[in-house]
Amino acid sequence: MTKTINPDVAAFKDDFFKGLSLRECVFGGIALLAGAGGILLLHFYFGVGINTAITLCMPVIGIIGLCGFYQKNGMTLVQLVRSSIRLILQKPYVYETCTTNERSEMEDLNDGSKRSKKRRKQGRNSGV
Repeated sequence: MTKTINPDVAAFKDDFFKGLSLRECVFGGIALLAGAGGILLLHFYFGVGINTAITLCMPVIGIIGLCGFYQKNGMTLVQLVRSSIRLILQKPYVYETCTTNERSEMEDLNDGSKRSKKRRKQGRNSGV
C-alpha cells in the first residue's frame, strides 16, 4: 500500500484541527457556546418557545461564525468593516486645477491692489 503525500505543504500550514485553523476553531467554539447559551437563556429564563429562541439567536451565531471564517483579500471580517467605516467617514479630497497663467493673474491682482493702496497713502501724504 502506497500513500501519496501532497507536494503543496504550504497549503496545510494553517491546519490545526481537522483542516480548520486555530482562528476558525476558536470562533466556531465561541459561536456554539453563544448560540447554546442564548437559546437556553431565552427558552428557560424568558419563557420563549424553542423555535423562536433558535430563530432569534441565529443572527448572533452567524456573525460570530463569519468573524472566524470569512476572509477577503487577506483581511478578516472585522478588518473589512473597519476599513469600510473609515472609507465612508473620511473627508473628501478636493483637487482644484490652476494653470500658471491664472496664478500669475491672481498674483498681479493682489499686488495691484496693494500698490493702489500705497499710492493712495502717498497721494494723501504728498498733498498735505
